[in-house]
Amino acid sequence: GDPRDLHSFPTRRSSDLAFDVLSAMAFAFVDGARHYRLRGILAFTVICIVVGNLIENLGVATGFPFGRYYFVELMGPKLLNVPVLLGLAYIGMAYVSWTLACAILNPAGNSAAGKRLLATPLLAAFIMTAWDLAQDPVWSTILHGWIWLDGGSWFGVPISNYLGWLGTVFIIFLLFALYLRRRPSFPTPPATAYPALVFYSLCAIGNV
Repeated sequence: GDPRDLHSFPTRRSSDLAFDVLSAMAFAFVDGARHYRLRGILAFTVICIVVGNLIENLGVATGFPFGRYYFVELMGPKLLNVPVLLGLAYIGMAYVSWTLACAILNPAGNSAAGKRLLATPLLAAFIMTAWDLAQDPVWSTILHGWIWLDGGSWFGVPISNYLGWLGTVFIIFLLFALYLRRRPSFPTPPATAYPALVFYSLCAIGNV
C-alpha cells in the first residue's frame, strides 16, 4: 500500500526535530572550531546553508535532483519552500562525515592536497549518503516530515533521492576542500575521529 497511509506510528513535534538538529550543529561548531578555527567552521556553515537551501528549493520546485516531494508542518517554518531546520541540519552530519573521511584517507595531513582534493569530498559524500539511507525512510515514510509524491522502492523513498544527496553533499565538501586548500596556514584535520564516530553512531542508533 501507499506508505503515506501509515498513520499508526507515533509522531514527533517540531521541538524534537529542533533538538536533534541544533545538538548536531553545536557539536560541529565546538569540534570544528578546535580544529579549523572559528573562521573555518563558519565558512563550512555558510557553504552548507547556501548549497543545501539552494538545491533543496530547486528540488521542491522542480523535482530535480531528488524526486518530487514537499515538506509538511512537522518541519517548522520555511525559507521559501524549505524548512529552516532542514538547512541547518546539513551542518552537523556534514561535519561528522567530513571528519570521518579525513581520518580514513589521511589522518595526520592535508586532506585537500593532490588527489585527496577530490577523494576526501567523495568519501565524505558517501558516508553522509549512507546515513541518509536510514534517516530518510524514518522521517518521510514513518514520521511524515516530508512526502514523496511518487513513492519509491527504498521504504517509500525513491533512489533518485540518494543520487541527489550524493551530488549535493559532494558539492558542499568540494567547496570546503577548495576553501581549505587556499588558506595560507592550512588547518589540519582532527587528530582523532572518535568524537565524530561516536556522534555518527548515535545518529544511526536514533534512526533505528
